[in-house]
Amino acid sequence: KAITILQKYVATYPKVERPANSDDVSKNEMLVDVTINLGRALLKKGDDANAITVLNKAVADFPQRKGDIGLTIAMHHKEKGKLDDAQRILENITTDATLSPEMVQSYLMLAEIYTGKGETDKAGAIMEKLKGSSADDDTIIQRNMLGLKIGDEMREKKLYKEQGIKREAMGR
Repeated sequence: KAITILQKYVATYPKVERPANSDDVSKNEMLVDVTINLGRALLKKGDDANAITVLNKAVADFPQRKGDIGLTIAMHHKEKGKLDDAQRILENITTDATLSPEMVQSYLMLAEIYTGKGETDKAGAIMEKLKGSSADDDTIIQRNMLGLKIGDEMREKKLYKEQGIKREAMGR
């Protein structure tokens, strides 16, 4: 039912191409929020194809919202186990991005994906970038936990490499 209402709103109130006043700007801001919520509702319903179409149109119409829309899509892909798709989107939206709360979340998710794939150098570089960001307590905790995970992965990688060198030396 909510999807029908959101679709009707989007169809009834199109984007104001050249906002002439603050009322037009407000209409556009409301439209993008409704469109994003429509995309999220379609994702929850399992209608991925239509959801992605709606969200991609929102990015085309409102490029300034690319970050939070991309994060929504990437989160969905990650939940579905499509880590390569999530990674591709996150890499796209984090290029030259300011460190808004959405971008901090995007960077953290990207670092987590890199860590899971064993790409600890890339994950570490992201953590360095985030080190100076001002963030809320939850983000700081999340950042610290991910930093520990990256450190553990790096240590494991190093130990594995060292043991391989020792085995090679002993075997020959």
